[in-house]
Amino acid sequence: MASKMSPAKDLATGDELDYDNQFDGENDDIEGDFDNTEGRAAPSNNLAAGAAMNAESQASGSDVDYSSSASTNRALHAAMLEQTRLMAHLVANSAYSADAHQRSIKALAAGSNIIEKEIHFFLKGSLAEFAADPSKARLCIEAGTLDHTRGTILSMVVKNGSNTMPASFMMQNDKINNLTKMPVSSQSGVPGVLFIPAKCKSISQKEIISSNESQAIRQFAEAFPNYTADNLQSELIRNPIKDGVVKVLAPEKHPVTECILTRYEAKGIKHDDFWSELNQKYIFDEAEVSVAVNDISKKLISENTAMSLDEISFPLLRANLSKGAKNDKSANGISQQWKDTMEIAAVIKAGHAEQELNKVGYITLECLLSYSPSPGSERK
Repeated sequence: MASKMSPAKDLATGDELDYDNQFDGENDDIEGDFDNTEGRAAPSNNLAAGAAMNAESQASGSDVDYSSSASTNRALHAAMLEQTRLMAHLVANSAYSADAHQRSIKALAAGSNIIEKEIHFFLKGSLAEFAADPSKARLCIEAGTLDHTRGTILSMVVKNGSNTMPASFMMQNDKINNLTKMPVSSQSGVPGVLFIPAKCKSISQKEIISSNESQAIRQFAEAFPNYTADNLQSELIRNPIKDGVVKVLAPEKHPVTECILTRYEAKGIKHDDFWSELNQKYIFDEAEVSVAVNDISKKLISENTAMSLDEISFPLLRANLSKGAKNDKSANGISQQWKDTMEIAAVIKAGHAEQELNKVGYITLECLLSYSPSPGSERK
């Protein structure tokens, strides 16, 4: 039989995916010894419950070929980054801050594309309308604005904006991964990422989102574009042998296979011993597969910073409130805050503050967005 293909040979960028050093978190390393299952989920009897069992897997264990003749050599991926192109990109797209510049360097070094685009937010409504339905007080991006459907937002810088309403607002972040540790706070103590003054004609430039893309997650997506935490077990086939022993048949190009073989290689264990010529799959103990599935799934969920780029949005709250409205913890408290007239009375030049509640106003915001698109997320 010809030599087996290295499971990591098709990685798109950088070195081959190293589960020991890149796929592990600082506090969540995958244990080198698969017998150490403390804290892990026990082997699941429902592993790959939805996978169709082929003739070999439905038969008894004697029908499965556990012989091995596959080569164990793993080729090193030799793709190098184009340094000149990357530096030219950095110069042409200067960041707004030193932190953003460093994030761009890290993202480019990890093989990420950096997309920069000016986006606009627009909100029209009245304070009375938002009091009736606070969910409408949200600045949203129009679906289809960006060239990709998913990605990690690296930076968002507010360039300018305006507000015609006689009330100040605090823009909050509830969906976007953000490393900012010190949010803005209004006089009333309302926190957020951007303070929008009442009846303002301009808003000072400010970076409101600062984030990084996980290099391990990007490498995983590029190496295994069809796998997520939800379908990680879809092609793993359980095969009971005898006396309660269960083996799992795993495809060659599968993240669980790659994870286990990388561990075997580190221990000096030959891959040949687990390759089945008859089934054209690797065969592992179920306990080892369960450990790999649990660790990979946990990592994919905990480090995934990608989001739907059509769902970029920021909820708004009234920023400056009277003491009574601020301390109202009743079920109707949020609605009463939207109708609070203390600040309105101080802003308008004439008329009654209550009349301003029904007047339609608008908020505009111009932002420069920098994001790293997820592999295969180009809009069609």
